[in-house]
Amino acid sequence: MQQSRKQLKQLKEAARNGNAQAAKLLLAHSVALGHNRLSVARFFQARALGAEGLEQYHEAALAAASRIPPDIVLSIAQNAVQGKALRPEIRSMIQESMVVTAPYILPYGGIQPSFVTHPLISGHGSSVLGKVSLGANATLGPAAVLRADGHFVKIGDDFSIGRNSTVHIAHELYPTIVGDRVAVGKKAVVHACVVGNDCLIEDNVVILDGSVVEQNVLIEANSTVYPRAVLKANSVYAGSPAKFVRELTTREHTQRKLHLLERIAGDFITPQTEFRHQPHEQPDAFVARTAILSGHVDLRSRSSVFYSCVLSGGQGSIIVHENTNIQDNSRLECHADGIIVGQNTTIGHNVTIRDARIGAQCLIGIGSHVNAGTVIEDDVLLAAGSTTEMNQRLEGGYLWAGRPARQLGKLNDAKRKMMGDIIGQYCDYADAYKLQQ
Repeated sequence: MQQSRKQLKQLKEAARNGNAQAAKLLLAHSVALGHNRLSVARFFQARALGAEGLEQYHEAALAAASRIPPDIVLSIAQNAVQGKALRPEIRSMIQESMVVTAPYILPYGGIQPSFVTHPLISGHGSSVLGKVSLGANATLGPAAVLRADGHFVKIGDDFSIGRNSTVHIAHELYPTIVGDRVAVGKKAVVHACVVGNDCLIEDNVVILDGSVVEQNVLIEANSTVYPRAVLKANSVYAGSPAKFVRELTTREHTQRKLHLLERIAGDFITPQTEFRHQPHEQPDAFVARTAILSGHVDLRSRSSVFYSCVLSGGQGSIIVHENTNIQDNSRLECHADGIIVGQNTTIGHNVTIRDARIGAQCLIGIGSHVNAGTVIEDDVLLAAGSTTEMNQRLEGGYLWAGRPARQLGKLNDAKRKMMGDIIGQYCDYADAYKLQQ
């Protein structure tokens, strides 16, 4: 539909005055031109004014919304209803364009999460748990987990976090403190650290305990920030361990942030798997409400599966032995031979395991990948961000690390004590959350 400038001006004025038919004609014009933001804005405006016959524009408006960051979609919606508080019908319209829901919220130790404002958008399966303080205008991607039990998490305003990313603490040792305007990509872990204002943390990044990331830092995808590292302000870091690459210019920061927010937005459009739990024999095992279990999954006494984990038995089976914990956003997948995890073992946050054998009294560090055919003997510590090779065997009694994993040295009593302490902490966490959910 083509309109003259004079006609468009008249239609805009009429729509501002509440004319639903004028809003519909403007919507048709924007869709015909392929203008994403105007299509979304005018679809919202026409719906809010009660225009009829919008079905023909529905698909085009949703497609346009999928190409816009979610916080911008909300801003467009606000402007479309002349800056008034978002009414229920506008929220429902936004929910049509994105797979959104309220986050799953639980207290810990009698302390509820606190919110300056409720999150702008929360993806399917996102969780906010325990001693979390979350600033205004947050965007939580699908299956994102903010969990604060053994310490607190404090996050500033305008925070965005992508799909299957995790924020957690170190029990009674380090909180996690995140500044304003921080964006975290998908499958990343921000753990027991301090992150300054305006930082960009890309996909699959792991930030470890005691680290300090100063303001305006970009950490590139697949990097690991080692414990107690300090990343200087206005810089780009990359690698494992993350090292200084270059200064971060205003231009690069703006471009990388836009791309990061666009990737976060895209995951709100993707249909999500419904939560489902297969029956397990032990009544004292814990399965978090947002975990997904399918196929043959055998959870033994006091084992635990935390938030947003996926355990897929596939063609094999998964056996998790006594007192073993599978931490948030970890993924165990069987394609042929199955997975066995021994007793008193920790599988850290965002770990991926495929068709492998893991012994007793082990710790598989945050963000690690254990590939098919791997055999990890008893009493192994696999450091965060490590990757095993297919059919690799990790000898017991040693620390292993790297991509691919290599033997670094013998385990000492201090490391073994740390590994044992985590088992007790996670049994306590599981007991507390099980009572709440």
